Amino acid sequence: MNLSEMTSPEVGALSREVVILMPVGSLEQHGLHLSVFTDTLLVDAVASRVEAEIPDRVLRLPTQWLGASAHHLFYPGTVTSHLDTHVRVLVETAEGLLRHGFRKLFILNGHSGNIDTLRLACRQLKIDRPDGTFAGASYWELAIPEIRDCLTGPRKEIGHSCEVETSMMLALHPEKVRVDLVRDDPMTLPGAIRGAAWAFNFEEVTETGQIGYAGKANAETGLRIIEAVVRRACEAVEAVYRGLEVGRG
Repeated sequence: MNLSEMTSPEVGALSREVVILMPVGSLEQHGLHLSVFTDTLLVDAVASRVEAEIPDRVLRLPTQWLGASAHHLFYPGTVTSHLDTHVRVLVETAEGLLRHGFRKLFILNGHSGNIDTLRLACRQLKIDRPDGTFAGASYWELAIPEIRDCLTGPRKEIGHSCEVETSMMLALHPEKVRVDLVRDDPMTLPGAIRGAAWAFNFEEVTETGQIGYAGKANAETGLRIIEAVVRRACEAVEAVYRGLEVGRG
């Protein structure tokens, strides 16, 4: 179910067991060849497909385009919120429905800068409403093995304006990809820091604002990634719908 197409009485009549699906993206630079709206377009496409697959389980909110993108501000076109503001945006957006008896939320994220704020928002919601179920993930985190199997470039994971995002955009919005400007721009982290939290601004680690092997991207790969991500996202939402079964003894 799509909240934006429903009337207030129709929402009021829904089962309170449905999962609020909150897609969140960003408005930020995506290198030389992708639109600044890329993250929002991609997560919106995944969320709409999840809704279509399990419509009786999901109440999909309009996709939130404001993200935590301060690390991209060097590049024109980036719009961001402060980290604490973004946490409040996520929490307060959910509260509008939770106050009417809905109890389950899944935040579907499309921007790496929102990962920390997503987690903090879920923590805060659980503190405020202990009986609720609050979860979330970046869409690519849900299908990492499947995504890696699709990729041909040296970097077998999502970067930024990379093989993953460019392939998905070629499958969904090819008219928004400046194919003549596509290039590879890998970023190599020191081996000793892998797995550690490392705060950096994009201009410190990349020339173009992108990270990854966009030159390997194609629409067929994009479709395979989308199918895998949607399948895994549906499984995650179904898990939230069922709730936690706590073993005792």
